[in-house]
Amino acid sequence: MLKKAPPNIRFSEELRGTKQELLKVAQQFELEGLMAKRPDSLYESGRRSGAWVKVKLTRAQEFVIGGYTPPGGSRKYFGALLVGYYGPRGLLFAGSVGTGFSERALETLYGGLQRITRDTCPFINLPERRRGRWGQGITPAVMKRCRWVEPVLVAQIKFTEWTLDDQLRQPVFLGLRTDKQAKVVIRE
Repeated sequence: MLKKAPPNIRFSEELRGTKQELLKVAQQFELEGLMAKRPDSLYESGRRSGAWVKVKLTRAQEFVIGGYTPPGGSRKYFGALLVGYYGPRGLLFAGSVGTGFSERALETLYGGLQRITRDTCPFINLPERRRGRWGQGITPAVMKRCRWVEPVLVAQIKFTEWTLDDQLRQPVFLGLRTDKQAKVVIRE
């Protein structure tokens, strides 16, 4: 037990239940995840062990691909997909997704993107004035490097949460959804 802990540190009572029960409660409270530990284990600063495990909650939904960024470093084809969802006025930008791609997926997806290119940005809420609190915004300077596509492809994306800027946090590409029409993709 901590004595005279600062106000932003609070003692948490032990929670009991099955993993699924506890994850359901964590989701209801919109927590990032849970820390699970063996009852007899001690916290060891700066050391990882199997005695303490972080269980992250993730969400997944479909997003419409509206563009991509050029590749950087040693990556080929493209850097990240620019994705969004439909709102009442049109396609809204939700973030960029740069992980979850195999080399084969990058190549295949890039080939498909080349067949649906367009000159203008399909997102109605771009450009943004600044890069946002987490540096994810697409400003006019960044937009000059982006490549735009017709918003017809739907991607399944896993992410941890929506940021206060209405951007995806830690998004990961899972695959394309050929069973879903882009026009019906909304924020869940």
